[in-house]
Amino acid sequence: MNPERWQKIKSVFDAALEVEDSRRPEFLDEACAGDTSLRSEIQKLLDSFGEAESFIEQPAVKAVASLILEPTAIFENGQRFGHYEIVRQIGAGGMGEVYLAKDNKLGRHVAIKILNQQFSRHESNLKRFILEAKAASGLNHPNILVIHEIGADGDVNYIVSEYVEGKTLRDIIRGSNLKPSEILDIAMQISGALAAAHGAGIVHRDIKPENIVIRPDGYVKILDFGLAKLIEPDAPFLDGENEAATHNHTAQGVILGTVNYMSPEQAKGEKVDERTDIFSLGVVMYEMTAGKSPFAGDSMSETFANLINAEPTPLARFGVTVTDEFQKILNKSLRKKREDRYQKMHDLFAELKTLQKRLDFEAEFDKFGVPSSGGGATQIRTEMLDFQATGKKELSGGENSIAVMPFTNISNDAGNDYFCDGLAEELLNALATIKDLKVAARTSAFSFKGRNANVSEIGSSLNVNTILEGSVRKSEDRLRITIQLINASNGFQIWSERYDGDMKDIFDLQDKIALAVIDKLKVKFLSGEKAAVLKRYTENPKAYEYYLKGIYYRWKLTPDEFGKCFEYFQKAVDADPDFALAHFGVASYYGYGTAWGLLPIPLSEGWDKAEAAIAKTLELDKTLPEVHLTMAAFKLVNHRDWKGSGKDIERIVKLNPKFPEIHHLYSFYLLVMGRFDAAISEAVRALELDPLSLNFSRFLGICYFFSRQYDKAIEQFQQAIEFDPNNISLHELLGGVFAQKGMFNEAVASWQTAFTLEGDTELASIIESDRENFAGVVKAIAQKRIERMTSKAASGEFVLAIQFARAYIMLGDDEKAFHWLEKAVDEHNVFPLLINSDPFYDRLRSDPNFYELLKQMNLE
Repeated sequence: MNPERWQKIKSVFDAALEVEDSRRPEFLDEACAGDTSLRSEIQKLLDSFGEAESFIEQPAVKAVASLILEPTAIFENGQRFGHYEIVRQIGAGGMGEVYLAKDNKLGRHVAIKILNQQFSRHESNLKRFILEAKAASGLNHPNILVIHEIGADGDVNYIVSEYVEGKTLRDIIRGSNLKPSEILDIAMQISGALAAAHGAGIVHRDIKPENIVIRPDGYVKILDFGLAKLIEPDAPFLDGENEAATHNHTAQGVILGTVNYMSPEQAKGEKVDERTDIFSLGVVMYEMTAGKSPFAGDSMSETFANLINAEPTPLARFGVTVTDEFQKILNKSLRKKREDRYQKMHDLFAELKTLQKRLDFEAEFDKFGVPSSGGGATQIRTEMLDFQATGKKELSGGENSIAVMPFTNISNDAGNDYFCDGLAEELLNALATIKDLKVAARTSAFSFKGRNANVSEIGSSLNVNTILEGSVRKSEDRLRITIQLINASNGFQIWSERYDGDMKDIFDLQDKIALAVIDKLKVKFLSGEKAAVLKRYTENPKAYEYYLKGIYYRWKLTPDEFGKCFEYFQKAVDADPDFALAHFGVASYYGYGTAWGLLPIPLSEGWDKAEAAIAKTLELDKTLPEVHLTMAAFKLVNHRDWKGSGKDIERIVKLNPKFPEIHHLYSFYLLVMGRFDAAISEAVRALELDPLSLNFSRFLGICYFFSRQYDKAIEQFQQAIEFDPNNISLHELLGGVFAQKGMFNEAVASWQTAFTLEGDTELASIIESDRENFAGVVKAIAQKRIERMTSKAASGEFVLAIQFARAYIMLGDDEKAFHWLEKAVDEHNVFPLLINSDPFYDRLRSDPNFYELLKQMNLE
């Protein structure tokens, strides 16, 4: 739109604001003189000011005050409202008032938003008010305001939320100059919270300094999801999605948001998505840095014009010095076209985090007095900072490293996925035997399966130089395998080859592929390594095919799918009784399944079968590192031989330092022993070797939790949840940390998310019915679980004793808790070993019975 057109809109719009509502249509008819396009543009702007303002605030611009009802307090200080006692009014706007109140039931302060009675008479306003509560209450993130209750009392509609002590970001920007580190920290907290909202299908659409509160401890809270929009109309996180979707559909063409922080698409009344929040956050970051908005004009119409046409004033003109990286992040966030911005809030968060790490590292570097300029020092400094920021070396130097991705199934039969995954995993295992080749762990590499990730993202995430991809076409016994090596930094193909053959040729084909990859990587074999790469554990193709199906299902950790792995491992054993890996597969089924309570058989029987299979494996092949790892695990969990298992694990760590599973087991052993710092160190090492392993990430969070480092545990679990938002266990664990820290609102919110994801509407409704009574909620959940477990046990279904014990602890029934803890100790699985360190059991530690339990496990 040209400047002359905007000037015309500006002049008519500014004049229209001075005209009374009743006379405005007549005025517009005369001023627009039949120009229907001009009339439409101005009406759109006027409509936006009637809809856009958040109800908890004063209008952003005094010029539109005549469009908002004059706020008056409907409650007086000291007045009772249900079990709430009004302390004082703390905000007011056209849609209603906000009060600080005391919750006399739970003895805490809350904020109550009351919808103006005149406003509530309009159905659309009431729906918008309810939508705000549902949008916010459907989210579970520590940087998002917690909604406690939504309700109506007569004609009064209200929302009760947590009361946040602190200053708005607006007050902070006005009062002081923020340091770059503070700006980054605030921006990361906001982007992390919005990423969680977007993951739940919700766009905020009104990110601005007034909606962001900073607590005295630096913690950020995002307020007011009053303009929130569902990204997907079938998002499962809210009730009444249809009403919300209808509301947003009918609002198309109406501009919602606060003008200075709108995105160009909002200003034009177009459809918005999560990239709108990215733009608004970019505006906030700019303002935190420069002290002023990048697009603010002398009038509303000028601001709209700037949003759509003008580029932000360079920060340097305000005398502000920022790093090139931060300027690039700002520039990308503020692109006019949404397709040119960051496409996901997670992407913006990741770049902010990378920059933060770089600046932290640079600060540490300077602390030790290393010169920041001049010759070789500058080069060393740059290389170290680049390494810290990217997490990897350039291809021109550094070690050979590779990620073997799951092979693509291009067969007509989708059931051949097992074969494709198995071939890739076997090739990965072969390459991992080479000392001078770093191979990304299976869990991390396979986490990209089904994701549309480019090779540079994969290379950066897994810290490798090279990506190996493959495709498999299998038709009956005929095979065609295509392999390609790709440079991770630029995406160029290094080498590609096609291999054809029959199923009977599978071992020859695998040998050819492994040797070709090693040759193209220019890796030299050390003594004995070639033999390890070419080692064959069976010559029977049918047994091998059964084995590949077994390992495919071994990674499926639901009881039904995990159970299938035994069927195929056993078939592999039957087809070739001398196939050591197949026997080990049987051992891993019984061992892992028994340790974690996944098998429908008595635990003693599970351990006996596991150790028999291990003995057979060792009889056939004593060189498998996985076998020695499993033996150490058996000695630890079943025999509780702490001294012996500790020595075995330490020996395996020295022999196989690149094997992430052994560091994970060592961390578990150290945690049981109460050696928290060492346990955390080993858990970190396991995660470094397998950075995208959800299991390892989760266990590091457990290590922080057991060591009573609750803030770090919360951060670690939240990071894991970002990777897998639908993981039930992570939400339950996070709730447990919140509860231990006394953050009860956050605890029940996390548990409700877990129950909802699990489809357990009964437990979710228990929380919803009385979520402010934390002790009552905990006991109600425990009682319901006991009822269910008792019913299962009565029908002959196996139930872990530790589950009964934990439920009775939640009920406060110590006598029954110790009864079931004794049974748990007798079951010889993983769970009772952890009572030595788990904060959940702290209340019982002074009881002599607790010492006796530890004594039975040789842990006293």
